[in-house]
Amino acid sequence: MSGEDGEKNPEKAFNIIKNNYAYDNLGQFWLAYCYRNGIGTKADPDKADKLLASIDVSDRVPNFAFFKNAPKLPDDALKPLVERYIAGAKTGRMLANAARLYLRGTNGLAPDFARAIALYEKAAALDGSLFENLANAYKDNWVLKDDKKYFENLSRYHDFFQKELPYVPHKVYFDLALCHLNGRGTARDGAKALEYFEKAAERPYSTKTVPAIEALAYCAEKGIGQSADPAEAAKLRKKAEALMLAQTYPTGAKNAVAIANLYNKGGLEYNPERKLRWLEFSRKNFPSLSILREFYDFYTKNPKLRDWKKANEFLDEHAKYAPHSPWGLYRRGLSLVVGAGMEKDVSKGVKLLEDAALRNRKEATEFLAYIYGIGVARDEKKAEKLLAELLNNRETNYVHLAKKYLDGTNFITDADRAKLLLKLGADNGNWAAKNRLDNFEKFVAENKK
Repeated sequence: MSGEDGEKNPEKAFNIIKNNYAYDNLGQFWLAYCYRNGIGTKADPDKADKLLASIDVSDRVPNFAFFKNAPKLPDDALKPLVERYIAGAKTGRMLANAARLYLRGTNGLAPDFARAIALYEKAAALDGSLFENLANAYKDNWVLKDDKKYFENLSRYHDFFQKELPYVPHKVYFDLALCHLNGRGTARDGAKALEYFEKAAERPYSTKTVPAIEALAYCAEKGIGQSADPAEAAKLRKKAEALMLAQTYPTGAKNAVAIANLYNKGGLEYNPERKLRWLEFSRKNFPSLSILREFYDFYTKNPKLRDWKKANEFLDEHAKYAPHSPWGLYRRGLSLVVGAGMEKDVSKGVKLLEDAALRNRKEATEFLAYIYGIGVARDEKKAEKLLAELLNNRETNYVHLAKKYLDGTNFITDADRAKLLLKLGADNGNWAAKNRLDNFEKFVAENKK
């Protein structure tokens, strides 16, 4: 129907749907779409309306066009079905499913943040465990991000568990502790942070237990909520190490990296040396390709720590075990094209980038389009073709691609290129790209390092 797989045949698509899928909800929706728009058959709006009215939305939120080769639908195509699902929702979980769809948007339904929040509030009134969804919306959504509301809803989530259930999840205590430690959405309170870190570190052990023990060590070291006690801090770190060494892969490795990331901004404190110490612990005890990438990121993402030569050492080691990794091919290709930490070789770099692009590494596809367009390896027809490939792929993350021209990880800083990529995404119906384009100065300020 869409022609994305190489063959566009509306009549064949219509007959396949009519003969094989006309009795399930997904099939009825697309059959109605064909009748509504005259695809593969004569347009018949009345028949389309009857089919849509017969779709049963009582048990599942109607997200019928999420698959990547589905034709692009109007932004309100699914809205009547989604609202019918909401009207019949009997549980908080059902309302939360609809809220999630409005929050993220999907093919056929534009994001509606106000509607999403209203639905999450109704859902949480029926099921207090869903306050977590509200907290995450205010924590993670680029448009809604609000520290005060994040903390407020995280607290409501905590209060629900404390009142209604015999336990509070470790993660809730840990996240609240970070809020109190950093003054995120509330006043700084070292004593409260320590109290919650202690609760997060209690048995039974969970994914937040070992990082919480490191947080307790940090509090003991810095005298947060207590008198400083370096000996106790060392003892707690030994305990954290012992727990990780007793864990199987990948749990121990993930915990070590989680502790390392506590020393980014927004964690315990910004401390690159402490972060590197835990990355080295993970590499020594849990060697893997993923830890090599963590080291590569350590030496590339932060301009103050950036060392392309060291980063390439980890890239070389990664290549020994995964010589055809699309990520590895892409990063080495970039380094060769611009001569970052290695001798410049544009021809060889372009070949590696082309190999990575063939393996569906979209960053490689985009960077090839860039260098073909600006003259390093000028070929405007190739540049246009590669950009068309990105536009034809619904999974293209335009925001991610644009960031790389602001934060320096693409070796080249080019705000105009970032803006162009966001515009291409916005024009192609990508809502995340449109949000950033509409607030471009904010986007630049957040990512320019």
